[in-house]
Amino acid sequence: MKKKNQKQANGPKQQTKLPPQIKWEHHKIHEKQAILTLTGSTATYGTADGSTIIASCSEGTDITLWHGRTGKVLGHVDTNQLKNNMATISPNGRFLAAAAFTADVKDSSGSTLHYDRLSLSPEGKILATTHGSTLQWLCMETGKVLDTAEKAHDGDITWISWSPKTIPLGNEQVVVLATASVDKKVRLWAAPSIRSAQQSFNINREYIRSSSGMVE
Repeated sequence: MKKKNQKQANGPKQQTKLPPQIKWEHHKIHEKQAILTLTGSTATYGTADGSTIIASCSEGTDITLWHGRTGKVLGHVDTNQLKNNMATISPNGRFLAAAAFTADVKDSSGSTLHYDRLSLSPEGKILATTHGSTLQWLCMETGKVLDTAEKAHDGDITWISWSPKTIPLGNEQVVVLATASVDKKVRLWAAPSIRSAQQSFNINREYIRSSSGMVE
């Protein structure tokens, strides 16, 4: 007779960790093109119900808007045959900004800018953009450049983010933008006033604080 060589494991069997639950998923949402950016915002403007809106962007000309809870497609935005490289939504869900290949924006040397990062201010009035180590603020209403920092970092800017609320600086409240770079520094910038679009602006705008300390 053959002896049974199977042994029962001692103690209770350890439960394996379950993967996170998938609420919804879609495949090939931009045909065969890879998704370049995915951004979300809570829609509170007008009759919005406070649900999250998600925008997906690819190298094509279309941007798709999704309902964050249900995954339902809310609509498509076509950038008129301009290839997108980034899209972002304003904090209240009212505005959608896209960075596409266009020769309309140039730096002070006349070179065409290809925006890498976009971020809308909390009130939706200022659009912050980056190209390499260059940082720009644009008026959302007119599209005019409010201010430019051509050497904002000692290397390419990798991320930008607005403070959700104004911060006291001197005798006024300012909206602050944070930038991070491959130079391993984080810097804080006071956003220019919308009125500065009608005035001469400082090309070498200084940051108000960096990860290495205050700037005199």
